[in-house]
Amino acid sequence: MALIPAIGRKTPKNRLITATIYLTLTLLGATMVVPFLITLTSSVSGQYDYSRFTPVPRFLYSKRDRFVKNLSLYFNSFRNWQGQLRAYAPDLPRHWSSWVAAGSDGAGCDSFASAEMDLRPGSAAAAADYAEFAAQYPLDDTSTIAGAIDVTGFLISEYEARARAEAASAGA
Repeated sequence: MALIPAIGRKTPKNRLITATIYLTLTLLGATMVVPFLITLTSSVSGQYDYSRFTPVPRFLYSKRDRFVKNLSLYFNSFRNWQGQLRAYAPDLPRHWSSWVAAGSDGAGCDSFASAEMDLRPGSAAAAADYAEFAAQYPLDDTSTIAGAIDVTGFLISEYEARARAEAASAGA
């Protein structure tokens, strides 16, 4: 049985009831979507931005926040990360005792990141110089670490080819 009868649906009173029902359902639906988005945001957060509780992560639209978040991912593996990071960036705020404190200081993160990102105006030229240097550097003066999975396949194919070549030359 319908809540509103078919005969009286066109009356202003019933249209107001229908609009109120739809508005209530929309608002209640939004109250379920927002916590779900906050949960999804928390799943891609680290120590730096875990306590923000926003539906959309700030690093998706802020280049400066993405810069500091990537610093936290890199320097978090060091025991004294503040000392390590301060060696690279002496203007690191003193009150950043943890990445949670750094993530809570949005204005400080923006000013720190903009100072660090704008500090090196010739960084594109430096990158081009390094790329040219790396392209001309002799490879026999470098060391490479290869994983066991890559090396195993290479060694098997290399020594099978040598064994076939030796068998072919001995049989001929």
